[in-house]
Amino acid sequence: MIIINKFHILKIHKTIINNIGGNYGIKDMSILEACVNSSMSDIILNKKEVSVIEKIARLGYSFIKHKPFISGNISVSLLSIILMLDINNIPMNIAEKDMLDISLKIYQSNISYEDILLWISNNIS
Repeated sequence: MIIINKFHILKIHKTIINNIGGNYGIKDMSILEACVNSSMSDIILNKKEVSVIEKIARLGYSFIKHKPFISGNISVSLLSIILMLDINNIPMNIAEKDMLDISLKIYQSNISYEDILLWISNNIS
């Protein structure tokens, strides 16, 4: 599995802010680092292997739950999921409407890790 690091996430965040607006800034660097490292937490804590999709879902969900940035957390979450799928050669087929629906659920705080995992699983080829 190829993973992304905090520098990739910072670049994603900067690109989002430059393109759609919002405020630059990190609330707490340690929260950001914890979010980036979250995909490995199941392995470390449970000492079991989890699937690549589970790791990607954990990464995306962590940005939703912990909100390390002043703004752009939802976009960072979704783009990090898409990027991780892409760099790990996992094709994703998703309609714009589905992306908007999941974004709204995230925004309304009406989503769990399991929901993100199911959404990813249902939209990969």
